[in-house]
Amino acid sequence: MRVIRSMFIAFSTYSRIPVPQVEWSDENRKYTMCFFPLIGAVIGLLLWGWLWLCAALAIGPVLRGAVGALIPLLVTGGIHMDGFMDTSDAMASWQTKERRLEILKDSHVGAFAVIGCVGYLLLDAAVLSEATLKNAAMLPFVFVLTRALSAWAMAFFESARPNGMLDAFAQ
Repeated sequence: MRVIRSMFIAFSTYSRIPVPQVEWSDENRKYTMCFFPLIGAVIGLLLWGWLWLCAALAIGPVLRGAVGALIPLLVTGGIHMDGFMDTSDAMASWQTKERRLEILKDSHVGAFAVIGCVGYLLLDAAVLSEATLKNAAMLPFVFVLTRALSAWAMAFFESARPNGMLDAFAQ
């Protein structure tokens, strides 16, 4: 049963897919990151479904790319984009490690975060506007792989901030 609770914690943390809420105990969180690739599979399958629908209805490349770029954000609630934007601001500051960690915690959005976000979404939309149904079939595997590599990196690299949420999952 704790494996199922770990799955619910994974989906409630890294997606906006409604799942039953469970207590965030150490026991319940134990296998959370094992389900991170499953969330990637859901995102990839939804994106593949969108691209299939676009092909079936002859939806043009601009709308195909724009909606396709938004699907991962809608499924995850933007948690990864938030982290990407925070990291963009911190890394572009060229400050000391301590100051960059402060920037990561700052809830304000800086210019480099906006530039990074816009650039990311434009590139994502452009790539998806060129996707064919044949190469789109790989998308679920790409999202599974990237989520699996994220979980692996969390387990093998030192956390930037001890006692943060990521560090709690790594434990």
